[in-house]
Amino acid sequence: MKFNEGIELTMNKFIIASVLTTSLIFGYLGYSTVHQKTSEDLDIETVHASWGDEYTEVESLFKDSDLVVVATLSKELNSYQPFEGHEDTFTDGEIRIIESIKNEGNKDAVIVSQYGGKRVDGKIEVFEDLPLLRKDKKYLLFLEKIEDNTDRNDKYQTVRGVQGFYTLSESFTYLESNEQLKGTVNGFINRAVIEKGIHGLREMSGKYN
Repeated sequence: MKFNEGIELTMNKFIIASVLTTSLIFGYLGYSTVHQKTSEDLDIETVHASWGDEYTEVESLFKDSDLVVVATLSKELNSYQPFEGHEDTFTDGEIRIIESIKNEGNKDAVIVSQYGGKRVDGKIEVFEDLPLLRKDKKYLLFLEKIEDNTDRNDKYQTVRGVQGFYTLSESFTYLESNEQLKGTVNGFINRAVIEKGIHGLREMSGKYN
């Protein structure tokens, strides 16, 4: 069984147990965790994160992003725990940029530091509503560059978690005018991005690139 497939089997299973905390350095404001053991013998730690204030307009999300790209995962990389004394886990993935809507530096590939992955204690950390990227899918990603003193430095992450993460329809080609976008939550900004569409973002790019 592939790692990502095993995670997908567990996304909708829940066992009550939680721990609350506040942690700005990890990129989210707070979280609770749900621990479970599955029939597939996977030891899952599901994280329910709070990503901070929701953007009220697409323009602000676009302006705050260093990259806005249509991309696909080209290489799955390692999981790691960058913060000393904390088990919070991240998994790197190299993405290939199919279309640059906003691209500082004109990059064609970057490393995304994703939330979740396999921890050193063997548990698999899964963030609810923010899955790991998969090679067989295309994404619209709003990304910000990470600047800290950990192994995440100089990599990228989605802006405010789920607010910068969208999946494209399997039939998507970057030239089509009726692209289909899907967010992982039904937030205001997610609906606004979907309504704006990639063509609307292209029109916006001339102002902020």
